[in-house]
Amino acid sequence: MHQLQFGRFLDFAIIWDEDHDDRVVDAILVMYLGGLLAPVRFIGERKGVLSVLLAPAAVQAWDDHAFQRYREDVADVCTSLEDPWTADVNSMDSSQHSIIHAPAENVATYLKNIDMLWQLGTRFTLPA
Repeated sequence: MHQLQFGRFLDFAIIWDEDHDDRVVDAILVMYLGGLLAPVRFIGERKGVLSVLLAPAAVQAWDDHAFQRYREDVADVCTSLEDPWTADVNSMDSSQHSIIHAPAENVATYLKNIDMLWQLGTRFTLPA
């Protein structure tokens, strides 16, 4: 896994479901403190599962062992919470996640539009 050598700003999206479970913020904080947040582009909880969708470039840069280790680290975060969840970690361009209950092609379009409009990712400066 490639950790950032310098602090950067990170724009990522929280995808809320119908119950707006704000415990997602607790998971985000623990992930941040553990150095796990930089590759995240989308995060959300649905039906007791924390979905963490990563930048495709980050996933492609990792070998299988590094990706599995990252998944295990996020799973450890989820089990350490006061009310534990299971974790589902994938690339944002994967169709193997359940961050939104909708057809895969609709979810992909929705996420790509948010990514494009919000310009998610790390940066050295705040956007103008």
